[in-house]
Amino acid sequence: MILRSMFHAAMKTRLFFRPFSFRKYIVAAVITAFVGLRAGYGSVTNLGAVVFFDGEVSAPSPAVGAVIDSLDLLVLGVVVAVVGTFVSAVAEFVLIDVLRSDEPRLREYAGERIDEGGQLFLFRAAATVVFFASTAAAGVVFGRAPESVVVAAVVAALLFGVAVSLVNGFVTDFVAPIMVVRGCSLVHGFGVLRSLLVEKPSVFAGYAVARVAANVLVGFGATVAAALVAGFFALPLAVLSYALGLTAEGFDALLASTAGVVLLGVVVVVYLALVLASLAVLVQLPVRLFFRAWSLYFLGEVDDEFVLLDEPDSEEALEPLSTYTSKT
Repeated sequence: MILRSMFHAAMKTRLFFRPFSFRKYIVAAVITAFVGLRAGYGSVTNLGAVVFFDGEVSAPSPAVGAVIDSLDLLVLGVVVAVVGTFVSAVAEFVLIDVLRSDEPRLREYAGERIDEGGQLFLFRAAATVVFFASTAAAGVVFGRAPESVVVAAVVAALLFGVAVSLVNGFVTDFVAPIMVVRGCSLVHGFGVLRSLLVEKPSVFAGYAVARVAANVLVGFGATVAAALVAGFFALPLAVLSYALGLTAEGFDALLASTAGVVLLGVVVVVYLALVLASLAVLVQLPVRLFFRAWSLYFLGEVDDEFVLLDEPDSEEALEPLSTYTSKT
């Protein structure tokens, strides 16, 4: 069941762009980028953690204080975290709709999924609050000396982090599609998932283990890809710098003038934009499509009521890559 759903997800991901459409590719990349803002470790939650718990907000450095005060920074962080988390929650349902229809209708699907996205947003916000509150409480309760408070908080963060990540993952992978199929609330979807878990606990446990293993492998591959992409775009800059004779002294002279600082800032911004856009299109897009299709196919294997995706044509999916642009 797990391997079959993985295979179907891989074929679905490959077939998603046949026939190739630039608009479809870009819209799907935007949707998966929004999904990437999801509240979880390594994303918006970490931003919230910096804003609320970094300690620099209440005592900003003079340089920071000259530009923006701590209250403005706090408000900015809250707004960014809230907006990012809400958009990500809506995008989760939009991604399901796009996979079902193979149509990149972003605005239409987003408008139809505001209610479901709002429920998922509230759940993720509550899960984040519970995580930080539980971690802080554990540090206070089990830590006696200042050093032990830190150790207890770290251990609690790891334990609660695993639990919250697992619950968040199951809500995204299974409760969300249950809500789509039944048109129900998140609470009702939880009840349906609980029944399925009670009925087939070993199947879902196997999925969780396989998903963790896949996440580790994909994380390693994404890191390698990020390094290659960053190096690819850095190479022309290095060649240009060498050709212009920009040594360490040259860079010091460049930074000594306002125009030089502005120029260097523009170069850095363009470089980062190219790297992030390339990673979003070449890495994040196929990975997120695969994982979402995998969870949908798996849920359909568990219960026929929740079949959302048709079984892909493996022969068509395995055709050479050159055929992707030939059938337009």
